Amino acid sequence: MNKKLFVLLLFIAGFCGCTKPLIETPPDVPKLPGGNNSLFFPLQKIDFTNSDTTIVFGDSWCDNGFDPNNFTKIFADSSRQTIFNTAATGFGSGNMVSKAYETMNTVHNHTNVIALCGFNDVRFWGATTEQLNFQKNAYRTLLVNQFVDTWRPAGSPSRRGGSFTSIIQPLTPHFKSFYSTGYKAAYTSSVNGVYLEYDFTGTNVGVSFVGQDTTAMASYEQPHGRWRVLIDGVVIDTPQIHQQTQGHIPGYMAPQKIFPYIRIYSGLTAGGHVLRLEPIEAGNKFVDFIFTLRDPDLVRPVTILEIPYMTQAGYFADPSANKGSDAAIDLINNAIAEVREEFTSIDPKFSKKIKIIPTAKFFDKNTDYMHDLIHPNTGGKTNLFKALKAHVNY
Repeated sequence: MNKKLFVLLLFIAGFCGCTKPLIETPPDVPKLPGGNNSLFFPLQKIDFTNSDTTIVFGDSWCDNGFDPNNFTKIFADSSRQTIFNTAATGFGSGNMVSKAYETMNTVHNHTNVIALCGFNDVRFWGATTEQLNFQKNAYRTLLVNQFVDTWRPAGSPSRRGGSFTSIIQPLTPHFKSFYSTGYKAAYTSSVNGVYLEYDFTGTNVGVSFVGQDTTAMASYEQPHGRWRVLIDGVVIDTPQIHQQTQGHIPGYMAPQKIFPYIRIYSGLTAGGHVLRLEPIEAGNKFVDFIFTLRDPDLVRPVTILEIPYMTQAGYFADPSANKGSDAAIDLINNAIAEVREEFTSIDPKFSKKIKIIPTAKFFDKNTDYMHDLIHPNTGGKTNLFKALKAHVNY
């Protein structure tokens, strides 16, 4: 068997049919500066026509409870899509992950997805290393849950050896195994003789490890230990699990000191393989779940709106959430774009299933905010809808 592997590492933790997206110049696309639009290239729209239902993830900008006439409501009225809105004011990208696990199909999710998350996260914490990794992991988890083909809780391996504290370990609602019945996450504090093996078929396999923010640990807590990853007996990775989440959060949010940390290994030869995990150091060691990805031709699409800029006054409008800036938002948006690139590296066909909308080309930070400088006004909501309309075929 050819053991030469092309390994794509995704740092962190579904839809049928595909038609070619329409390529056209929509009437609401913004014009280029200077009035010279002869160089404008038509947008490649993402196709929402294979499902009549869309799940929305976000915070106050999408939250029907905060604003029942938000831009996703305008989109619903225009598209005649049934919108299942999970947005919750102030809860950020962590809430997106838990709501994805609660509301999406366990595999082969059959709905479209719209997400605008991270706005409050960057306002609270800026763009620290932990924050950048947290946003990457949140969006990776969303995409994996949308594109997953097969999965199993880590506590249900094909074979295991050594001593395990638990194979039914409940983690937080941010982890997929939390929602399974029976087996859940695998948890051990041992090293010698400990292993987990999973048989799988396909050209890719992924592992949802448990990332940790060691800067947010309580005095009695210790850093988690790491795992070594082998495929067909070949060592291919030793994931770095620390600083993969933002653990310093407001008290009303669900704890995020631990968070999904997903890595995907692709480029395998078609057929059967064995994934093996071995602990390599002291400390508690957790694994959430194991999965494979579906063929992109068979999945439903995900549309992500970039986090919008604020005015300088807007960044300081709330003294408890004044860490944002244009530069910080650029870093977060670039991190999210990197996640899309990682999926297209696994299979270029994912480029037709993940659309990132450049919100700033439609939403004017100088005119589109309410007087509070934090939430979109009527014009801003209309422009956010125009951003969707320009990029989504429905």
